[in-house]
Amino acid sequence: MTRLMTLVVALAASGGAWAASPDPRPAAAQTTATFALIIGVNASPDPRLAPLQYADDDAARYLDLFRALGARTYLLTRLDENTRGLHVQAVAEAAAPRRDELRRTVDALARDVSQGRARGVRTLLYVVYAGHGQVRDGIESLTLEDGPLTGSELLRDVARVGADQSHLLIDACNAYLLAFSRGPGGATRDLHGFVELAAATQSGRVGYLLASTASGESHEWAGFQAGVFSHEVRSGLYGAADADGDGRVSYAEIAAFVTRANQVIVNERYRPQVLARAPAGSDTLVDLRARGDRGLRLGGATAAGHYVLEDQHGVRVLDFHGSGQRAVQLLRPATPGSLYLRRQDDGSERVVPPSPGVVDVDAIAPQPGEARPRGAAHLAFAETFALWLAHPPEVL
Repeated sequence: MTRLMTLVVALAASGGAWAASPDPRPAAAQTTATFALIIGVNASPDPRLAPLQYADDDAARYLDLFRALGARTYLLTRLDENTRGLHVQAVAEAAAPRRDELRRTVDALARDVSQGRARGVRTLLYVVYAGHGQVRDGIESLTLEDGPLTGSELLRDVARVGADQSHLLIDACNAYLLAFSRGPGGATRDLHGFVELAAATQSGRVGYLLASTASGESHEWAGFQAGVFSHEVRSGLYGAADADGDGRVSYAEIAAFVTRANQVIVNERYRPQVLARAPAGSDTLVDLRARGDRGLRLGGATAAGHYVLEDQHGVRVLDFHGSGQRAVQLLRPATPGSLYLRRQDDGSERVVPPSPGVVDVDAIAPQPGEARPRGAAHLAFAETFALWLAHPPEVL
């Protein structure tokens, strides 16, 4: 199902293990406060843009992810009926994805960051957008319910928050145009907006993650009930993209993962090219070490193959493909109830009970899994996560 979204990343491979120590938090993590602004927009005021189905689901799942990461999180989305039943916390917290709500939220984030700075705390901001992207009259923009949000406007909002470092995860069709002023074949475009991203990245305060396909489109899939590549991004940020096992997911790792995750997709129309630019001086996108007490660990032999993790409501939290050569440790989502870890290769399933600390999956006996039907959409995306990454990626 076509989805106007292009940020993303993925995991397609074995992650490493970051074992918890008595105090797993590095000194830097102990003095960093994390904030997240998440925007998910299905509808557009432009009648030419068909409504999306899963941008609200992506937003709600990003809320779970960043809560698990310990972030103070703000959510702007309008949840449909199905999503409301699956994500009660998101129902309680979501505000409308409209311009006035965005302004109020940015004001609140700016106060949060200012308070942290006054207390000597380093601040980190994530801005996630899932929804429509378009170019009109040479201006690239994202979509809110009541109008466009240009790249320049979003960057001004990021600057107004004033965090020490910010990471932009833009999940929208044609998002690559937000970062570059040239079109296909090198043709010069008179574009405005996110061209400023290059300068912001060089300043050391802003990094960004975008992706594109040959068609400029990105896609949703009912099998994920999410954007395909947004699902891959979250999977990677939960720890599956940590190829070297140091407890951090770098821009290089996440970019390598999305490439590997989709490498077996034959049609380049569906296969993303990832644009990842770390802020100057740091390649780290997510540091998981401070959350080592919420781990899910699989030994090397157990981790071999393609796994899917779902919550008690059947929400597909993440996918990963372990090599069998090293352990995999993931961050458990901040959702109540048991988790269900299914090995796609043989259908076996392990039930992970809610528990403090690191859960050792090797100690949980596998059970026969239920057969699941495959639909037509499965043909396009069934091979994602089919490969594991043989070696840690080179720095891009």
